[in-house]
Amino acid sequence: MLNLDSLDTLSQIAMRSVRQSDTRPTLLPDQKGHRYECQAWRFNGFSDSIIYRLTLDGGTFAIRSWPNRFDTPSKVAFWSGVNAAFSETPANLKGIGASSVTPFPSLYHWHPHGAPMLTLLHFEDHLWTLSDWVQGEPTAQKNVDKSLVQHLAAVLGRLHSNSVDALGQDGLPLGQQSIRSNSIRERLDVLKSLDHNLFSAIDEASFFSTYDLSDRVKHCIAIVFERGPDWHRFLKICVGQTRTCHWIVRDVWRENVLLNDTQRFSSIVDLGAARFDWPGLDFVRLFGSLSYGLKGGLITDADKKADLWVDAYAAYALEHSTHAIDSLEECQMLHFVSTGLSIVQWVQWIQGGTFDFKQLDRAQHVSDRISELCDQFLIEST
Repeated sequence: MLNLDSLDTLSQIAMRSVRQSDTRPTLLPDQKGHRYECQAWRFNGFSDSIIYRLTLDGGTFAIRSWPNRFDTPSKVAFWSGVNAAFSETPANLKGIGASSVTPFPSLYHWHPHGAPMLTLLHFEDHLWTLSDWVQGEPTAQKNVDKSLVQHLAAVLGRLHSNSVDALGQDGLPLGQQSIRSNSIRERLDVLKSLDHNLFSAIDEASFFSTYDLSDRVKHCIAIVFERGPDWHRFLKICVGQTRTCHWIVRDVWRENVLLNDTQRFSSIVDLGAARFDWPGLDFVRLFGSLSYGLKGGLITDADKKADLWVDAYAAYALEHSTHAIDSLEECQMLHFVSTGLSIVQWVQWIQGGTFDFKQLDRAQHVSDRISELCDQFLIEST
């Protein structure tokens, strides 16, 4: 965690960066004594990334940490390239009520003393990006209704449609193609590698005691093993098919989709998992995470859950070619399989020491996520 002195240093670097940015040359006058406020906004997801909100006289910006990994520079470069491509394409997200032509915050370059312009800053053993601050709140389960589902499906459909047009320009090798999906193959690989010792090796101390998670997790894993042969056949068929593929977000679940105060799309805030793959995976990720939040809690009514998927599919197909996602039933099945395998992976991560449970807030966050997955999976398995 950054201490106050290092955060102040990072804030000063960010101020100089914004002042020297070619994209905002008039926001900050070149004078001393700028007023600013930099505060932690939240820990982003489960990767220990931190987001700070920097408020200056000339605007509000986001400072985000990224893991200091070999693949982070390519991910951030991809983010920048995607935004540039979307900005240059005539058909944009404004056609469906979005406030920006691109679905992601705009990146700025850092300008530390004596260094050339760069997008990633290495500071305090993290990599940092500076971008526009996007107003909005993560999509909440309690606010999910038919209107929101249809709206977000239209946004996702337009996003995918634009990715074919925008990212296929200027020689970028990301236009629409028919290939086999790597992400579906990854799910099959997880299923193939299941260890039956996982069931007996669950350490009850690994889970927050207030949630009685151990019994529910064991129940879910037992269902995964029971359904495993059917899932294997399903995924093997899926892997063997060539699909219409293009650039997708892949981690477009509800908490990464920001809504404005009128419950309409504002931005997508994470591109760390983006890649070239089948667009149905974005559809499954987003509407799977919404399908158990219809107005105030878990959907136990099968008809309401089915209606949500049907409404989303119809709205999506109006914005993107129907052949991109041929089968709604396949998406629903893939969501169910993915939820079960996600529970397995959470257990593997915990037992592998991925998370530091000395931080109670983090333990609570992880427990909430696992509990949510178990609730959803157990309802859908009946």
